[in-house]
Amino acid sequence: VGPSGWGLAFKLQALQGLDRRVFESIEKELRGFFPHVESIGFIPGDRGVRLAYKTSRSSRLVPAQQESDGVLLATFLLWRVHTATSELRICLEEPEYGFHPSVLGARFEMLHKFATGSPPIQILIATHSYFLLRHIHTHRSSLFNEIRRVEIDPANGTTTGRLKDYRDAGKLLDEYAGT
Repeated sequence: VGPSGWGLAFKLQALQGLDRRVFESIEKELRGFFPHVESIGFIPGDRGVRLAYKTSRSSRLVPAQQESDGVLLATFLLWRVHTATSELRICLEEPEYGFHPSVLGARFEMLHKFATGSPPIQILIATHSYFLLRHIHTHRSSLFNEIRRVEIDPANGTTTGRLKDYRDAGKLLDEYAGT
């Protein structure tokens, strides 16, 4: 799959035929994030198959380019983590992009599931999201052990450190989000 997402439709269509269980897991999780999406579909095109979605909003397949960025990014990410090997490393800049704040917790839980699953996938997230930080603060499990706080100080340079416990996430909320 290319950096622009070119080839994803081909990979998903192949997965639909070769490993239906994995394809259905991707569809199910996508519906969990975006209830209007009923299924993933494909439209033949002059350069091969194109990605489309059956939705509750249309009686026809909706071409992928007419869907939201959130749906497209989630489809790609779900394909990537569901077909991953232990060698995969994923770096996400602002994973909240394209998602309503109310589903950020579910997205973080999905990433956490794959990061701790079998095989485990190393996932690096860079974010400034108040909503994602709030989810970590309210989770109160060992999620705080997996968070690294990066601070830039012009006098001392960049430092990285762990959160001591879930209350540190609350301190960050107070300090940076003004809550």
